[in-house]
Amino acid sequence: MQNSRLCKLLTKLDSKDIKELNKIVRSPYFNNNPKCIELLALLLPFQKDGFIAPSLTQDYVFHQLFPNKKKVTRTLNTTMSDLIELINELRIQQKLKQKQMMRQHFLLESLLESGERKYFKTVYDKTMIRFNNRKFKNSDAFLEKYLLGMNYLAYLVQENLFHSGQYLADVIHDLDLFYMGQKLHLTCGLYSLKKLKPEGYDPVLVSNICQLAKKEQYSESSLIQLYSRAFLMISEPEVEQHFEEFLELFWGPSTDSLGKRELEDLFKIANNYCINKILMGVQKYTQKMFDLYEIMFASKLMFTGKYIHQLHLKNMIILSCKLKKIDRAFELNETYSKDIHPQYRANSYLTNLAIIHLHNKDYQSAMTYLSEIKETDAFHAMQNRSMLMKCYYELSESKAFYALCTSYRAFIRNNRKKEPQRGLAFENFTKLCRQLYRIKEGFSKKAPGELEVRIKGTSPIAEGRWLLEKCGEL
Repeated sequence: MQNSRLCKLLTKLDSKDIKELNKIVRSPYFNNNPKCIELLALLLPFQKDGFIAPSLTQDYVFHQLFPNKKKVTRTLNTTMSDLIELINELRIQQKLKQKQMMRQHFLLESLLESGERKYFKTVYDKTMIRFNNRKFKNSDAFLEKYLLGMNYLAYLVQENLFHSGQYLADVIHDLDLFYMGQKLHLTCGLYSLKKLKPEGYDPVLVSNICQLAKKEQYSESSLIQLYSRAFLMISEPEVEQHFEEFLELFWGPSTDSLGKRELEDLFKIANNYCINKILMGVQKYTQKMFDLYEIMFASKLMFTGKYIHQLHLKNMIILSCKLKKIDRAFELNETYSKDIHPQYRANSYLTNLAIIHLHNKDYQSAMTYLSEIKETDAFHAMQNRSMLMKCYYELSESKAFYALCTSYRAFIRNNRKKEPQRGLAFENFTKLCRQLYRIKEGFSKKAPGELEVRIKGTSPIAEGRWLLEKCGEL
């Protein structure tokens, strides 16, 4: 049962979701299978532990639901499928609650279809008052305004009041705003990929949109202004002025009208720009990247629901360490570790402490924290072994270093199917780190410069910058 789709979906629900799901399951409007009520009540006590109880088997669940039947039948699968559909319905209803204007669009459309034109006008006027009082002017708002405009346009046609082209021009303008914003957003995503110029794609329209964005009628749209700068950053990375203009807008009050989704996407674009600049050797972008993270954390934009993803906190702590802000790194770990999902919280906290002490050259403490981590997946296990290898390297613990090299490569081979690309990157790191250590010990005749060339020419590779740094110290 633990690996069933139903249990996996239930695992993702918090207490508020469960409360709302119970309402839906008990509603005859949504649910016509009474056994779904019993199945949900039966499974919920196991949710907290992730449905891992050995007693929770398919046979157990079936006989609890159908005590008069001796043989397991497909009836259980049908009931589970019905409950999955009710969970899907919960998600739909939650989204509709969040998108009130879309609800109003559907209502207005229905009123026109049923001929309730007088009531339509009343609902429409109230809807537009609510719409205009909202602060958000993001891509959702552009779409919603266009759809509401189309509702009103249909009303004007039915009432034979469509005598002026001005309202039609306004609807077209709203559509333009939505189209321009989405075109820029999607093209930025496309250009962020490694294949910058996909075959058959002509960016001429996006270039034209960037020019149009400078016109007065689009100047008040923060979304279009930011995405036009973002596209220029990606397409012309050598012109750093684009990034500075982007930051001025991103850190300004104009972003208050944008939604979380857009701000997260724009952050990723700016973050990737900084990473590429750092890889090119422009180290001032480490501080800029740190500042971006600080803003995202302070604004709680790194949160997904109640939690922060452990990698966001880890990246912020690594940046703090690189900038020698060790006290800030400790502070971040103490402040935000409680906001990591409980399933990953303890390991995240210990991993971050190991990272901080490793950067602070307190290798014994780093190893102590690494030894306390409970490995849960192959990727994080590889990362932790790499940190341990660095500690042995720095402390010149030869016996432990070579033993780890052997066991680490065996571990990677055993988990290659789970993490093929990352596994290869860590395997290359292990090979090159071993060669580096042999040169350090004087057991290899290979020149450091020769190894440096090999490191630069190896891809994929984990911890490449650290290897080059240590190569330069030989």
